Amino acid sequence: MGVDYYKILGVDRNANNDDLRRVYRKLALRWHPDKNPDNQRNAEARKTTHEEEILEIQITPGLKKGKKFVFHGKGNVRPNVIPADLAFILDEKPHSVFNRDGNDLVVTKTVTLTEALAGCTVSLLTLDGRNLYVPINSVIHPNYVEVVPGEGMPLLNNLTKKGNLKIKFNIKYPSKLTTEQKFGIKKLLDLSLDATILCNLLVGASQSSSSSSSNLEINLHRSHVVAVL
Repeated sequence: MGVDYYKILGVDRNANNDDLRRVYRKLALRWHPDKNPDNQRNAEARKTTHEEEILEIQITPGLKKGKKFVFHGKGNVRPNVIPADLAFILDEKPHSVFNRDGNDLVVTKTVTLTEALAGCTVSLLTLDGRNLYVPINSVIHPNYVEVVPGEGMPLLNNLTKKGNLKIKFNIKYPSKLTTEQKFGIKKLLDLSLDATILCNLLVGASQSSSSSSSNLEINLHRSHVVAVL
């Protein structure tokens, strides 16, 4: 079946040549590329040969957010125009356990008040699948941070080395205490405070005394204080 140009031009089949020329000029002005850039782009797109290419990006351990990978001449292609560059910018997916701080990894662990005062062991599954056990021997206060060297992110300039792992703590305090528990804690803390003060006084007295018998007596007292602690 042939093309119905009368239908395309929107004229009657009985139209004369003058009518055909007039309608043709009107439509030519209406659909001129200068007045219809979208139509021009569509026409150019149909002329462009579409090619598919697989681009590979090598992700090295330790790369940081914002790293840009540029493929020169792999962007948009248009006739008579130099191909644009194609750029990919690296982003980091949040981790459920660790946060990144430069080359360091930061994790927050919840401990009880007993663990904060008496010590505990923090267990972690590292990013490379190892079980890591970190003993905490210091008293944990709200701003305390345990630093584990060499358990952070790999260093780009030396993949055999890593940053640090920083363990922060969220202390879980008991919601309520009995009268007996309160008295026991107060007694324990007061005893520790008194013993520390007494020990410091004895050390000062020991340094200022020249009598050997006095030194012996003071040392005996110090040994008793240590035994109490």
